[in-house]
Amino acid sequence: MRHLNTIALAALLALAAACGSVRTDAHAEAASPTLLLPSMELKEPADFPGLHNVVRYADRLMSGAQPEGEEGFATLAALGVKTIISVDGGKPDVDLAARYGLRYVHLPIGYSGIDPERKAHLARAVHELPGPVYLHCHHGKHRSAGAAAAVVMSLGIGDSATLLGRMGVSGTAQNYKGMWACASETPQLSAAQLASAPAEFPSVYRTSGMVDGMVGIDVENDNVKSCERAKWTSPEDHPDMFPAKASGGLARALHSLLDDAETKAKGEEFVGLMKASANAADALDEAVKAGKAPDELSGLFKKVGQSCKDCHTKYRD
Repeated sequence: MRHLNTIALAALLALAAACGSVRTDAHAEAASPTLLLPSMELKEPADFPGLHNVVRYADRLMSGAQPEGEEGFATLAALGVKTIISVDGGKPDVDLAARYGLRYVHLPIGYSGIDPERKAHLARAVHELPGPVYLHCHHGKHRSAGAAAAVVMSLGIGDSATLLGRMGVSGTAQNYKGMWACASETPQLSAAQLASAPAEFPSVYRTSGMVDGMVGIDVENDNVKSCERAKWTSPEDHPDMFPAKASGGLARALHSLLDDAETKAKGEEFVGLMKASANAADALDEAVKAGKAPDELSGLFKKVGQSCKDCHTKYRD
């Protein structure tokens, strides 16, 4: 099932054609699934048009890679999926998902593990929102697999041994200890604990305040550092990270803080310094995506760091 068979592909294309490649909520409710969800018994991930590394974790929950354009969202609709949950840091394509009658929820996590509050938040989302639910990160191997395992354990709808096996099918790297712990060290939530978890399910997650923003910038900066140490390739101990993802994450984190009310309240000089840092990060990101030489990339990354230091010297140190 690594490749979609001809009959299933024809059904998917017929569904997209019938809906004019644009689905409304009404269409989504009326349409019946035309593709079968991958079985829990599969020993390798399923691949569909625009949707890769798909692994079933529970009756109404799948983990996988980020949907790729129209094709990916059409596949999700054909599978009968109603809700998409992204645990990746990148901004979801909410508008395109909505055109296929799919709701997006954005609750990003890191690679070191998932704190109890975020586990409960994810569990409540899967428990309360319409299913089936497709939970994804970028490649669908590490973070989404750990998050899916945490949800299943939190809701008490699966066992640790089965989930560890499913994470193996997803391809979770052994060095992501925090992700594997989600399948072995996550306690089941009581009804009261589940009810007390956050009930807000944002389509695009936004940091709240200067402190959260700076924490996010530090995380993304460390990701870029790890790629630089690996001579601007994917680090051996962080196989899901790659230079363009790291540089893009750093640029987005800096730009996100530019729109924060606390940033604006600090005055024009502070905003100007923040903007300089964001522009420096943009230059690095463009160079990474253009495939520039490692020495040039390191020089641009150094400029980002210096720009941040200039701001810190005046406003933090």
